[in-house]
Amino acid sequence: MKKHFLPTLLFVSSLFLFNACEDDIEIITDEATNITNYTANVTCRVKGDVSLDDSECGVLYSPNKGDVMSGAGFEAHATSKDGNTFSSALYFTTTEDIAAPGTKYFYCGYVLYHNNYYYGNVRSLRTAAK
Repeated sequence: MKKHFLPTLLFVSSLFLFNACEDDIEIITDEATNITNYTANVTCRVKGDVSLDDSECGVLYSPNKGDVMSGAGFEAHATSKDGNTFSSALYFTTTEDIAAPGTKYFYCGYVLYHNNYYYGNVRSLRTAAK
């Protein structure tokens, strides 16, 4: 009986350690504000045991929802961090020109913490009409 107790105890203990902390990180992507033809601002909140000072964070955005959902798209690094919130400025330009008025963009917040990416809920916005 003693032979099986220690391995079982180690296995059960490792399950508790594996499921703790970082799996509980949640990114909440708020509504975009100050939307123009050229830019928008997005603020995100982080729930969980994570230090934004030790993290890279920002917002992914693209006219293609699939790009954002797969972790691709344009990156807007955080321009400010305060406690458990961060903000980013999105710039709607392409290599050709500024995005057309009324272009739909999808976006979500992200945090890179201890070599793991965490993504928030995906939202959408439309650039302002001229």
